[in-house]
Amino acid sequence: MGKMPWLKLYTEIRTDPKMQALSDAEFRVWINLLCLAAESKVRGVICIDQGIPYPDEALARAMYTDPDTLKGALAKFIKLRMVEIDDDGIIYLINFDARQYDKPSDRPEAVAERVRRHRAKAKAEAERRAVQEDAAAKEGVTKNDCNADVTPLKRQSNTLDKEEEKDKERDNNPPKSPQGDVLPPPSDAKAKAEAERRAVQEVFEHYCRVIKPVKLTEKRKAKIKARLADFTVDELKRAIDNLARDPWIMGDNERGKFYATIEYVFRSTEKTEEWINKFDGRKGVKQNGQDRQPPRASPSADAGAGVDLNKFLWKGT
Repeated sequence: MGKMPWLKLYTEIRTDPKMQALSDAEFRVWINLLCLAAESKVRGVICIDQGIPYPDEALARAMYTDPDTLKGALAKFIKLRMVEIDDDGIIYLINFDARQYDKPSDRPEAVAERVRRHRAKAKAEAERRAVQEDAAAKEGVTKNDCNADVTPLKRQSNTLDKEEEKDKERDNNPPKSPQGDVLPPPSDAKAKAEAERRAVQEVFEHYCRVIKPVKLTEKRKAKIKARLADFTVDELKRAIDNLARDPWIMGDNERGKFYATIEYVFRSTEKTEEWINKFDGRKGVKQNGQDRQPPRASPSADAGAGVDLNKFLWKGT
């Protein structure tokens, strides 16, 4: 998706308790973070590129502040549940997608459709006028006598602007639920968003079954969404399956450390691709120089088979 030239600033920002808890310097950092997140290649995520965080000094310059002020502001944002920061230093703005959805009327295809409708109407009006003038000429009607009939053509000159205003009005007054929550605009984007949500959920639930149950935080959701831009759901499931086949990654190592996390396997495009193709052409993995067959099922998979995954879904504010 291309860069957004704007972002929403809700009027409630003036009285929001989280905003009131910020100092002037922290508030300026927050506004700059919103702008940077809107321009990011991964919307709502502060990173140079997928999987590449900003260096501290570079991010401070982008925020027009100093590193110490930035560090303190980010600590406050984490405490207030405004952002999450993963182990790689990538910053995720919580609920950014929900509040900064892309308006249908601002998309190039919507603008092109308005122009197409306007041109079609103008062409039809020109043809109608030509027929009318031909008929008038045949009947000997003077040009001045036809002026009254041409008046509607003048009103067509503003058609494009009026249609654009109607689209903007629909965007600025989106439909709301009975509880007053703003609903997504009724467009193709809504269908795409729902398909993406289902894909993320499918990958997440597969991880919980095969590896172990965890909560679906905003950070984990963003990791899965980023990888879905490069791979299919089945490919991401294969990467998870291959994690479960590696005893060392699953914790059977000299430190007894568990590495098979969502953040690890979906850390970058390269890392995910590595795990998708991990055991191509091989039956198992080697441990201490000996071939070891992968387990038929991970103990974590058995443990998670009867678990209600809904209670692990993150419901952040």
